[in-house]
Amino acid sequence: MTALFRPAELCADGDKFLQLGDLEKATSFYMSAFRTHATLAVSHMRNLDTSSCEKVIATLEGWLDSDGDNQPKENLHNGLAAVFLSTLRPNNLTATVFKMETLLRSDGRNCEEIFARCTSLLESKRGPHPKGRMRVLLEITRALACLFSQRHSWQGLRLYLQTYQRNKQETVELVQKRQTAHLPKIKKAFTDTLMQTFPCLGLDSKWTETSKETNKMDVEDSSAAIEFLLALSPDDKDIQELQAAFLFLTGRFVDSSEVYSALLNQGDCQKTP
Repeated sequence: MTALFRPAELCADGDKFLQLGDLEKATSFYMSAFRTHATLAVSHMRNLDTSSCEKVIATLEGWLDSDGDNQPKENLHNGLAAVFLSTLRPNNLTATVFKMETLLRSDGRNCEEIFARCTSLLESKRGPHPKGRMRVLLEITRALACLFSQRHSWQGLRLYLQTYQRNKQETVELVQKRQTAHLPKIKKAFTDTLMQTFPCLGLDSKWTETSKETNKMDVEDSSAAIEFLLALSPDDKDIQELQAAFLFLTGRFVDSSEVYSALLNQGDCQKTP
């Protein structure tokens, strides 16, 4: 009986804060109870009225979807929040995406399974298709899994570009926020493919290592790729140089000279004491 007292007490404290409208503290107490005794905590949550339970679920989703500003402070981490959320609401998309992102961050394995799972969710015939921000998040998660797959890495680049062209601002924001650790790999994959397509863009030895892929981008895709890279890293001089060289190569000499001039001005400003 004593073993059940602690989680029951935590749930009771959660109820108090829930009544006060403090959803963050209430959810933290419920999570602590879940960590201590999952069965009791879940049973307690399912006995709450629908509105209260939905508020807790929305708070958990907010934590998993944030950068950390609104995270629980009592040493509770997102992994537990994802498990708690998926227990309360099986197949919850926020929890599902978080778990897939965690797998991709940890070792990059299970790429094929993650790609298939994202595709299934995006093309689901059993329920409404994901929309808005969640759809973009699923699309870039699928693109990353595809990029990490040796068999489909070229397709991953195309998936990124397709998502970017449909929703530029949301795609850039989510890649910067949710795939920060992968940005160097994403940029390298694009630049390697661009260098393979247009070898004369190789202005520096650091760009000479090319992808093993046999696929190449056409001019339109290459232009979109450079635009995407600049949106992700607007201050990256290497990408700016790549843009200038590409503009020159495609006959846009005035635009190319403007980019080169801007780069030279940046260099002069840095040299000025």
